[in-house]
Formats: sequence, C-alpha cells, structure tokens
Amino acid sequence: MDALLAKAQSNLRAALRDDVGFLPDPGPRWGTLAAWCREKIPTLRTVEEAVHFAQIPQQHGGFEARFTGDALAKLAADRERQISEEYPSAQKHLTSFNEPDVSQHASTMIYNGRRVSSPMYAHISFFLDCATRVPRMDSVCEIGGGYGALGRLFLTNNYRPVRRYVVVDLPESLFFAEAYLRATLGSDRVHYVESATPIANRTLLDHPVILCPVSRLPALRMIHFDLVINTLSMQEMTDEYVAFYRDWLAAQPANYFYSFNYLMQRAEYLGESPNLFAPRLSPRWVVTLSTCIDGRPNPFSRVLARRCSPLTARWRNWRSAARYFQRPLAISAMYPLLHAADNAHDARFPYRLLVAMSEDFDPIRKEALFLVRRIGELERCRPVLDRTERDRVAAIRSSTEAQVSDAVHARVPPHLVELQQELYPDQPTTASASP
Repeated sequence: MDALLAKAQSNLRAALRDDVGFLPDPGPRWGTLAAWCREKIPTLRTVEEAVHFAQIPQQHGGFEARFTGDALAKLAADRERQISEEYPSAQKHLTSFNEPDVSQHASTMIYNGRRVSSPMYAHISFFLDCATRVPRMDSVCEIGGGYGALGRLFLTNNYRPVRRYVVVDLPESLFFAEAYLRATLGSDRVHYVESATPIANRTLLDHPVILCPVSRLPALRMIHFDLVINTLSMQEMTDEYVAFYRDWLAAQPANYFYSFNYLMQRAEYLGESPNLFAPRLSPRWVVTLSTCIDGRPNPFSRVLARRCSPLTARWRNWRSAARYFQRPLAISAMYPLLHAADNAHDARFPYRLLVAMSEDFDPIRKEALFLVRRIGELERCRPVLDRTERDRVAAIRSSTEAQVSDAVHARVPPHLVELQQELYPDQPTTASASP
C-alpha cells in the first residue's frame, strides 16, 4: 500500500474513535455514504484508486457527477466563454485552473493545453464568486470539502490564491481529501487535526492545508477565517446538521460566508435533500448577494453573507426584507426573506411570508414547512397570531406535510437505497421511512 494512503487510513481510524455524542446524526444520505466508505476504504491500495473511487459517481455516489466525451468538450467551450464574459479579469488566469494527472482520465480532457473536467468549471465559478467580492481572502474554511478538489483550486490558481485552506468534514470523506491533497500539493503541506485542542500558531504557519474531522471542530475556535464556504452539500444535510453549523458560524470568527445549494424545491419533490431550509445563519449575518439558478428540477441559490455588528445587521436585514417582499414573490428574492423570517422576534413576518408563499408558488415549496415550524417555535415564546391566522398556518402545514411525506422516497437515490439494504439488512430503508 502507498505510504501516503496508509497515513490517511491511520488518521481515519483514529478519528472514528472520537466521541461524537455532541454531533447530530448525519442522516440517510451521508450516513449511508459514510458507512459505504468505511466498507470500501480498507480495500483501496493506491492514491489513484482512492481518487478514482471518489470521482466516479457509480462508486462513491456522493461527491460529484462528471461529463465525458463530446458533452465535456461542449461544456468546456461554453463555460470558458461565460467565465471570460462574466469575469474578464480572470480570463488570462484560466490556464492555472486545471485537473491534476491523478484524476480519472476518462472523465477529463485536454482543453487549451491543460486537463479539465465538468466539476472543475463549477469550482471555478464558486471561486470567482468569492474572489471578486470578498475584500480579503487569505484564510478560507470549507464545510464539507468532498475529496479536496475545490480546496486545491483555491490554493493553486494564479488569479488570487489563498494562503490557508481548512476543510471540515466527516472523517470518512476527509480520508479522500487527505489522499488527494497530499498527493497533489505535497504531504508536508497538509496537517490533519489530531485532537480538539486549539491549533497552535506554528502549525498554521507551517501548513497551508488543515483537515479537521467535525468531531474535532473545537480545534479551530481560535482561527479567524476571512471566508467560510459550503457548496452542494448542506442541501443534503439533515435539519439538525444545518442548525449545528448555524450555531458554529455564530461562534467561529469569520467575516464572510458563501453558499451554493438547493433552495425552494417543490414539497412534492425533494430530490436528495432531507432538510427544509439551508443554509441557516444567525442574526449577525447580512446577505450581500442572493441569486437563483433554475436548475430543474432543483433550483439553486447562490448566497454571500457578511458578518456585522448586531444592531447594524438587524437594520440591514429588515431593510433587505422590505426591499425583496414584492408580490408575486420571486424565487430569487426568497433567501433574504427566509433569513429575515428565521431571525424574527415574533411570528408576524414569518406568517406574512408563509401566506405569500402559499398564494404565489404552485406547487408549494418545502421552505413553507420550515416557516410553519418556525412560527410554532415563536408562538410558544411570544404568541401574536389570532385564531384565524393560526388556523391558516395549520391548514398550510397539513397540506405541505402531506406532500413532503409523499416525496420522502425521493430523498435518497436508488443506488443508495440498495446500499442501505446491503449494509443494514435488518433496518427499514429511507424509501419506507417517515419524514
């Protein structure tokens, strides 16, 4: 076995012995994938096997999908043209964004002199969304870093490379990031967090890459991040994990947060999403960018938020809510409105938004059920709704819960249901579980 891979496996075994009692359950999707990885990882003998297992959808099934052949060639031409038009200052730096040779060659191609892939172009877009808007970007943390491809791109481009990149993830996923990043950046540049003790400054100076199992998250509490990011994975976390990261972002020193995830999915079709609203941010975060991409059947929301003082943030968030609350509601306006509703002091605004959503979106969206539950929490603390309003909330809840219940089978793809049946033959699968 490769010495590098043996080191990654040793770190994984140690992390799996951590106390995880304070962590939420990862849920049916990532819980199943983590179990699958624990079964598969001991059989991997080389870094190439590990990287290819992570990259091939039919094997890992969770990190990414990849175009091949003519479809990839067309995508590369289209995306390079779009990037040059949207970010002209980045055009001359495009050649510094590339896939390493260790990547699976069947899903890459040589384009304009370097190796490219379809996920790489998504990663370029995420990077440029941040690099062109965040004033300082030396220290970056990624929640759910996959096998490390986005982190490598942040570190190796010559447009605006970052100095430090931290990945927080389940240890089963972090195994692949460790193998990939040590192989492509150099093993001595990568540090794997070994305990929950705060990381020393010497470690930060010596290692541009820090890999932190979520069980050891307290180790990062003294680090100040210019930017925290999450792309295409918080949409697949449970509501409990979304709330967990909300609380962590409220406490962890950081200036900006960037997200690219599902938003406003139809209640009758949840795809692979087990939560009702993500990401959630505390009242100290002000939304500075919010756009929506109609990626059918799942719309995507692109969000950039900035941390502000409590008084400034409260004023800016409510001013933003007033600006975006235009009837009929637009999907592109929904994230700032939901953020304001999530952080409201009583149920008046969440109720107003819930009614507007029920009237303006057909079919109803899953976030309506999030608002119903948030209204219930607020009403228990400070009741402000009258009987007629409470009855309307109950009617929307009943209708939306029925649609979500009917859609539960769609939360986990068929191949993951098969994995669940293989790994847990004595337990009911997600397809037959209640929401």
